[in-house]
Amino acid sequence: MKIDFGPSSFSLPRDGVVHLEDAEGASVICLSGALWLTQEGREDDVILHPGESLRVANDGLTLITALRDGELHIIEPRSEGHELWRRAAALLPDPLSRLLPSM
Repeated sequence: MKIDFGPSSFSLPRDGVVHLEDAEGASVICLSGALWLTQEGREDDVILHPGESLRVANDGLTLITALRDGELHIIEPRSEGHELWRRAAALLPDPLSRLLPSM
């Protein structure tokens, strides 16, 4: 399943799998059930229980598997607009860039 980012909440049956790609910075929140997350390039897997969350560490493949029926919420990473703002602020002289909100 490919997810177009925006806040997404959905149910996932036991053994259901969600594939995330290019999702660095996205937050995965377990609302119910139990979720097993494994991320490309990371040696440690994580199990999330209700109320726990994880931020995706890189743009490689992230697999989310439901260990039991559950619900999850995915929040998109910072928008491209924030990235453009950060890059533009980096071009300003230091005294001016300190006046801008941090991104």
